[in-house]
Amino acid sequence: MAVTTPMTTQTLAASVDKGIRKHFVDDYKPKEPKIEKVMQVGTQEDYNEEHQGYTGAGDLPVVAEGAAYTANALLQTYKTTYTPIKYGEYISVTDEEMRYEKAALTRASNIGKAQSRQTRRKIERVAADVYNNAFDTSFTSYGDGKPLASIDHTRADGGTSFRNVSASGITLTHTNLETAIQDFREQTDDRGQLIEAAPMLLLVAPKNEAKARKITNSMLQSGTADNDSNVFKMKEYHGGSLKVCVWDYLSTSQGGSDDAWYLLDPETHKITWLWGVKPEVAKLDDTTGNLSDQINWKVRMEASTGWSDVRGFWASKGDGLSYTS
Repeated sequence: MAVTTPMTTQTLAASVDKGIRKHFVDDYKPKEPKIEKVMQVGTQEDYNEEHQGYTGAGDLPVVAEGAAYTANALLQTYKTTYTPIKYGEYISVTDEEMRYEKAALTRASNIGKAQSRQTRRKIERVAADVYNNAFDTSFTSYGDGKPLASIDHTRADGGTSFRNVSASGITLTHTNLETAIQDFREQTDDRGQLIEAAPMLLLVAPKNEAKARKITNSMLQSGTADNDSNVFKMKEYHGGSLKVCVWDYLSTSQGGSDDAWYLLDPETHKITWLWGVKPEVAKLDDTTGNLSDQINWKVRMEASTGWSDVRGFWASKGDGLSYTS
C-alpha cells in the first residue's frame, strides 16, 4: 500500500500563507500610509547610511576686463546618518484552535487584515513622529544639532542663522498663511542664496481641516467680507493651489498637536523615510511549531527616518505663543 502524506495544517501551510499575504496586501494597499506625500521615500542602502550635504557655489562675482577669474568650490555642509529600526511580531495559532473555534478568528483573511492594520498604524506613527517632535530640542537628525523646526538653524559657511518656523506660533488664518508663505520663500542655502522654494502642501491635524480647506478653496478671501479673489486658489500665484493634507496622526491624541501646521515644498524638502524591508508577512517554519501543532505568522518591516536638510519645510506651533528653540 502506498504511503500517503496526511493533509494537516502543517502540510497545507503554503496555501494558508497565500491567503495571509493576499489579505494583508488587499487591506494594506487601498489604505497606504501618507509617507509618500509627506516624506521623500527611498531604499536603505547601508546600515548607518550617511547623507552628506553640499551647497552651491554662491553668488557669481564680477570679473573686470583683463582680470583673472577667482576660484570656487562646492561647500560641504551637514551630515545625517540613517540607522534602520526593525519592527515585527508573530501570531501563533494551534491546530486545535483552527479546527474548533467558531468565530473565524484564525481565518487567513482576519489574520492578514489584522496584521495589515497593525503595520499601517506603525508606519503612520513612526512617520508622524518626525513632525510631532519637530519642536523638540532632544529630537534631532540633521548635523546642525537643532530640531527640525528652529529659529536659528546655523549655516555651514558661518553666515547669519536662519529659521524655518514661526517665532510667535502664529495660528492658521488667511493672513498668517500669507506671512508663512513669504517666510518660506525667503529660505536660503548655506551660502545665503535663495533656493527658490515654494510651498505646495499645507499639512494639518484634523482639528484644522475645515479651516485649512476654507482658506485654500474659497473663491474669495476667507474670513472677510471683501470681494478680493483668494490668491491661494490661483494657479498663477506661486504659493496658490495649495493642497491640503490632513493627517490623523498629528492630533494631540496621537502625541502631536491639534494646533500645529506645516508647509512643504515636495521638490526641495528632505524629510526622509528609507525602507530597509518593506512590510511583509510569512510563516515561521520552526521545529517547535511543527512538534506542537502550531502555525506562526510573522509580520515585519524595517525603516529609518530623519531629515537631510531643513529647507523646503516650515512650521508653526499654532498656539499663538513665543517659540524660542
